[in-house]
Amino acid sequence: MQCSAPSLCVGIGQASPRHRVPKALGTVEAARSHPVVRGKRASMAAQRQAARLIRLLELLNDRSGPVPVGELVALAEREFGVSEVTLRADLTTLCAWRPVRKMGRGAFGCAEGGAGGDADPSSLFATRRRSRAEAKAAIAAAVVQDLRADTGLRVLLLDAGTTAFFVADQLCEVTGLDLIVWTPSLPAATRLATAAGISVRLLGGEVHASFAAVAGDETVRSLVALAGCSPEADIAALPIFPGAHCILDVNAVGPEGALYTDESTERVQKRLMAHLADTVTVIADASKLFQPRFGLLAHEVCSLAELAGRDRIRLVTDSSASEVDQGRCTRMFRMSFPGHEVMVREEGGAVVLEARRR
Repeated sequence: MQCSAPSLCVGIGQASPRHRVPKALGTVEAARSHPVVRGKRASMAAQRQAARLIRLLELLNDRSGPVPVGELVALAEREFGVSEVTLRADLTTLCAWRPVRKMGRGAFGCAEGGAGGDADPSSLFATRRRSRAEAKAAIAAAVVQDLRADTGLRVLLLDAGTTAFFVADQLCEVTGLDLIVWTPSLPAATRLATAAGISVRLLGGEVHASFAAVAGDETVRSLVALAGCSPEADIAALPIFPGAHCILDVNAVGPEGALYTDESTERVQKRLMAHLADTVTVIADASKLFQPRFGLLAHEVCSLAELAGRDRIRLVTDSSASEVDQGRCTRMFRMSFPGHEVMVREEGGAVVLEARRR
């Protein structure tokens, strides 16, 4: 690997004169001691990530103010030959460790005193956010690209979940929007609140700190009220709103097209959000495709076939999905949406399946 900073290419755990970070020495030491970094048997991929993380910490500590994400992307491409998706995954890792935080739209910097990032890095949400971060960033990039191209988009129903948070994180950097976002996600609402051209509405309901969202009966009632219906209205009787787009974050996709969540309190509200929108995008990384779900961890939201009345239905996963699973997804879409044109394409590190009404 060619690197313009040779000192960063030393073996893991070896000292380097470049690793001088006066403002946050502890954060670099923490990076070296993290399981991703230490160990003689670490894979080459882990070693390359370790070098990137240390270089990012050096750059951010050397700057007194926020560093635009574009500058970080250029550095990652120039010195390490990695994409923006990989860079964003690295930033997510650093934010989770808490020495780095996002500072406004499209900029990052070191947090004072080593604080920042996730409010509770040991929470279920923070743990899930760190898991498969590169895949989630790739999915989010494909989703945001589609949202930018949708000139008729006026209302976004953004689900709770860590992949949905990655969507919010990248959406807040888009300019020229005129969009209302309804969401049960606390971190997504916070991230989007300062974005230009976006009006954020947090749904009502009980706060669940473990998955950083509001959920339950009150949230369902607020969605029904949003549809202009009485609380007793049946879901099937609720209207579908043209120009509304739902981003549905699921924990599993079953072999017959069933969509699942791990949280029973979220099941009905996820179903409602998907019902109200004319366009539905299901987001699930490759680890969530066709895996068996047992017991109380499996709560069915709806099936893909139940979304057949929409103008467009999309499933966005990441490119680590096997050819077999991608083929199963394609067949599943064709069976679920017989009156739609089904298309499959790759966008960066994501795979997009789309069924469009003929």
